Amino acid sequence: MIGKTVIWRTLVRRKNDLSKKKSAQSEPAWEGTGKAVELRVWRINKFKVEVWPKADYGKFFTGDSYIVLNVYKVPGEDALKMDVHFWIGSHSTQDEYATAAYKTVELDTFHDDIPVQHREVQDYESDKFKSYFSFITYMKGGCDSGFNHVGVDTYTPRLLHLSTGTTKNIVQVKEVKLAKQSLNDNDSFVLDMGAKIICYNGPKSNLFEKTKASQYARELESGRNGRSRVETRETISDLLPDANVHPKELAKYTKADDKLLRLSDASGQMKLDVVDTVDLKKGLLNTNDIFFVDNGAELYIWCGKASSVDERMQCMVRATKYLNETNHPLAPFHIYMEGHEDKVFWDLFTK
Repeated sequence: MIGKTVIWRTLVRRKNDLSKKKSAQSEPAWEGTGKAVELRVWRINKFKVEVWPKADYGKFFTGDSYIVLNVYKVPGEDALKMDVHFWIGSHSTQDEYATAAYKTVELDTFHDDIPVQHREVQDYESDKFKSYFSFITYMKGGCDSGFNHVGVDTYTPRLLHLSTGTTKNIVQVKEVKLAKQSLNDNDSFVLDMGAKIICYNGPKSNLFEKTKASQYARELESGRNGRSRVETRETISDLLPDANVHPKELAKYTKADDKLLRLSDASGQMKLDVVDTVDLKKGLLNTNDIFFVDNGAELYIWCGKASSVDERMQCMVRATKYLNETNHPLAPFHIYMEGHEDKVFWDLFTK
């Protein structure tokens, strides 16, 4: 009986996969991807996949959602490997990030389930995602906004906050309220006034932040064809107004014991149950189901080859619902198809 169930599941899954493959092949944005080592970025604009300019890689509007494909090679291996991420801005609409999630799955299908899928949320990105960019810059606005301004003389000033945060040697750049109260002693800032770009380093900022602030300011300057100049000042509070600022308190992850959970509809109902919280072993994984590994900071999802269509369709929704009930609701999650795991995934297990 068990054998017949597995065969039926496999046939249904294959039929569904062929249908999804056909749909994925109709998306023009995926054409030509995955054939060489590369990084590609797209933005979701009115339910459409829009090519993001290479000059703006690492810049994200907080009101939008994006898809990022990284194609790479492991030293000593010939086969190309891929990671596909969907990134959700803090003000992105539900329609936008739902489209980004759907299109991420579609891109994965286009490449025969080879890519590892990842969800990234603004301010909570994984180290892997951050490593793709020299800077991660959060820009206010969305699809109706643009990077081009009227001119340096009519430019609306912006205050940019540069910080390494919890991840060493990766700088995040975030536009903050133009106010004295946005400054702190621990980080670096760039005051972009159009014709003048000013670097300010808090007295406790580290050397890496100071260097990156200068580099970021120079990059802004170079893109304006001599219409701007950079300077460094010991204070910029005299250039900023007073204003009430309520900085967002980012939730801190508390390291918890690793937890293995199983998502299965074998009982006739979709259930997510804890399998183990002490000794995670590879042998606990079963090809018929989907498993979650939660290490308290990130969630890893493993899809068995013989998992049902419903299990696969619901795994992302169930993962989001599960995380929403933890103390790390915005944590990144990563989806692996059986047979396409990497060392990061297997290192979660004892044997």
